[in-house]
Amino acid sequence: MSERPDRFRTGGVSLRRRVAVAFLAVGVLGVVALAFTVLTFNGLLDARSRVLGRLDPAVLAGRDLRSALLNQDSGVRGYALAADERFLEPYTRGRVDETAAVAHLQEAIGHDPRPCDVDRMTALTSITNLLTRLPQARPRGSRP
Repeated sequence: MSERPDRFRTGGVSLRRRVAVAFLAVGVLGVVALAFTVLTFNGLLDARSRVLGRLDPAVLAGRDLRSALLNQDSGVRGYALAADERFLEPYTRGRVDETAAVAHLQEAIGHDPRPCDVDRMTALTSITNLLTRLPQARPRGSRP
């Protein structure tokens, strides 16, 4: 009588047990993958909420602030070139728009836990003060 070949020997572990262990391993990997997916999806929702609730309004307020400063710049340049007070209309409109944009910007980023860049805000304030004094610095009726 001949013996069974070694390739069919299983070492005493039944096929049912091997299949059960394989399914258990796949199930554990599935649960780990599901937990990872839930955690990352939660982080994604938090980031999306932050973007839509805080960063988008801050970007829009920054755009409005840039537009207001550009209007002020155009008004000051026009007045400097022509010495005509009609050219100060964009400047005065820009000052009003700047105040509103800064208020919206501070409202949007005011509750951000990260520290604000105080040096930039101080520089912006000093530039604004300089632009405020520019129309009074030039004598009336003088030509460039």
